[in-house]
Amino acid sequence: MKQLRKLGLVSVAMSLVALSACGGGGGGDDDVDSGLTIVDGGRRDTGAATDGTVNTPDSSTSGACNPVTNAGCTAPMKCGLDQNNAFACQAAGAGMQGTACTPTATDDGCAIGFVCLSTGKCSRFCAQGGPANQCPMEGTLTTACQIQLQTQGGQPIPGALVCAAITPCNPLNPGTACGAGQACYPAQTALSNLGGQCAPAGTKADGMACSAINECVAGSTCGGPTGMIACRKICNTQAGMAPMCTAPATCAALGGTAQANLGLCN
Repeated sequence: MKQLRKLGLVSVAMSLVALSACGGGGGGDDDVDSGLTIVDGGRRDTGAATDGTVNTPDSSTSGACNPVTNAGCTAPMKCGLDQNNAFACQAAGAGMQGTACTPTATDDGCAIGFVCLSTGKCSRFCAQGGPANQCPMEGTLTTACQIQLQTQGGQPIPGALVCAAITPCNPLNPGTACGAGQACYPAQTALSNLGGQCAPAGTKADGMACSAINECVAGSTCGGPTGMIACRKICNTQAGMAPMCTAPATCAALGGTAQANLGLCN
């Protein structure tokens, strides 16, 4: 069974890095993708194929269909990915967002509009730029359109975006909100009223080039002025309040989040 790869959260804006849900608006330059793209290792592989797909047979006619709206398929069939990573009509299960799923020879255990991820949970297909409410709650957690399904070879599957749960946290005082191996990174207001969300911690030190907010070690994130994007320490813009920058670096305010004093050392 393939495991999830590290999150790859897309950075946004000129002097800040923030996260954006698929349907949410975000600040920043027009030439920067404000979508949040978490790179997933694929869905649960239950057969002999090695492409990371759910090896459920195409139970209806193959061909293009829409996994978000289910257009092209008729209930109880759903639009899902076949063994060739192509969308096709197949039998639907009953699992909804966050429901445990165990693929069988006939279906992946998830309902129409959902797919079984390699985490063993169902997740809803979603559309980049879709409505803000397209991703359902997962228990008490908000979800956002932020997982890009890939083949086992690491190639994105066109149109295969799904929702994922967000664990909110405060980047200035992360505490124990995030689990082992995770860290608190800045998030857009729409995703977290605390200013951040948990994600698998990166390994890049401050000053190293980066392209995703969680490539950086805990306590830092990817951001900075256009053309100078790098891992930078997260700081508190309020004088004398931790975390503080080491001189001569100063704390530059990071806009677009719910945490008013959030900044990056420059």
